[in-house]
Amino acid sequence: MACRCRAAQKVLLKKCALSDVTIKAIATHMTQLKELSLDDNHMITDHSLAELGNRCRSLQALSLARCELSDLGLRSLANCSQLRCLDLSQCRDISHKGLLCLAQCLVLEEGNFSGSPVGDDGIVAIVTKSGTNLRQLYLADTEITDVTLQNLGERATELLTLKLTRCHGISNAGIEALTRGCVSLSVLDLSWCKTLTDDCLPCLSTMPSLVSLSLAHCSKLTDIGLLALAGREMCLRELQLDGLHLITDVGVSYLARGIKSLRKISLAACYKLTDSCSNAFAPDVTVVTSIQTLRIVGSADERIDFENY
Repeated sequence: MACRCRAAQKVLLKKCALSDVTIKAIATHMTQLKELSLDDNHMITDHSLAELGNRCRSLQALSLARCELSDLGLRSLANCSQLRCLDLSQCRDISHKGLLCLAQCLVLEEGNFSGSPVGDDGIVAIVTKSGTNLRQLYLADTEITDVTLQNLGERATELLTLKLTRCHGISNAGIEALTRGCVSLSVLDLSWCKTLTDDCLPCLSTMPSLVSLSLAHCSKLTDIGLLALAGREMCLRELQLDGLHLITDVGVSYLARGIKSLRKISLAACYKLTDSCSNAFAPDVTVVTSIQTLRIVGSADERIDFENY
């Protein structure tokens, strides 16, 4: 195949049980590759990355999710200086040392390191090198702390998407530092960040470009935080509040009155909400007609759906 497709620029080979021999053939014959996806190919090793780094230096996007690679292989990728999009999610054998090597040469626009055992040292190095070029960053289930968030706020000021699901090392202070600098953020996922409290919501409400926000399962949030979130004019269109056991109908009413731009709100498993929660939206025609879906699942597993009410 590789011999017959020498001019190929995009190759997707997910879950193909490829070996290092196959990757060597691809690297040898497809030197003009710009985009390559090798997700879930558990048989390839660092030798494959060495071949790609030596021969495919025009690569701009490379996805290696759930591949069994190490820092040694990442050093080889430093030769691909045109690489702008890199997915190393759930690569369990890499560390900050490999990211430090990459950061010496690569300027990324999109990076996915979710589920990989990396922390502040490696991610900060990537952010520092990439700076305002960075647009999308996925850090779910990583070991980062507020140090990374502060660095993002200072250097990645054009960041558009940031996912921090289950980042248990971050705090309200880190969120505040992030929001001061990343004013272009449009998508922010903080779900399952259980250290966050109501005190982080006022700064989130000041983000002018935020259209999608997930606070699902941030279990310390209460109606007081929802009041702060609804207290300023926002362009928020999608809000996920699933699993917030402390919020009540009162807090939801704040959102209904305060965030007129909402199109979708998810409130599954918010067990203190009652049927009367729907009254926060239904009587106010302007708010309710601007919401496409309202989903409420209560303790009795009763669901109320408003579709273009």
